[in-house]
Amino acid sequence: MTQPLQAATPRPAPEAPYYLPVGNEVELFLAAYRARMPVLLKGPTGCGKTRFLEHMTHRLYRGSEAGTRAGIETSLVTVACHEDLTATDLVGRYLLEGDDTVWMDGPLTRAVRDGSICYLDEIVEARKDTTVLIHALTDHRRILPIEKRRGFDEGVSTRLLIYTAQLIDGGVGVREACTAAICRAITDDDEVQRAVTEVATTLLP
Repeated sequence: MTQPLQAATPRPAPEAPYYLPVGNEVELFLAAYRARMPVLLKGPTGCGKTRFLEHMTHRLYRGSEAGTRAGIETSLVTVACHEDLTATDLVGRYLLEGDDTVWMDGPLTRAVRDGSICYLDEIVEARKDTTVLIHALTDHRRILPIEKRRGFDEGVSTRLLIYTAQLIDGGVGVREACTAAICRAITDDDEVQRAVTEVATTLLP
């Protein structure tokens, strides 16, 4: 005999990770989040930094204040920083898949695309040439340069064109200005620099 269909019982929402505030850190974190400010958590190992961040992430993305953020599947992306961590590890890289190369976002890029919180755990252990890429993301620019993925950022390339025009207006030759303000400034990759210089030499008088 066929049993009548029954409505599925909705699963209860997960409880927030327990955290007992010791001061006004919750209010400060919420104020910083609303202002889109980066937050630096300092304290000895085991003092509760990770638990605090998990608690605040749940409150902002799964609690009553979540709103549209509740639809973000992975609300917290954690990166364990160490001295061998590279900028490519954070941003992403091309990987071989059969006969093709496929771009794979790094954890920082995934967090930016999804609107998640990115937790750089033990960031003091990472090299300075790695963490420098978060400067443009955390200051007024709010951009994450992904040169190898999408070419040159429009804002950067436009600014370099303005610099080039200012040099030309100041009496510097067209090719020399282009080489100084664009070809040498746009990347540290020697091969890309040569390619851009070749294009500039071909197109400019």
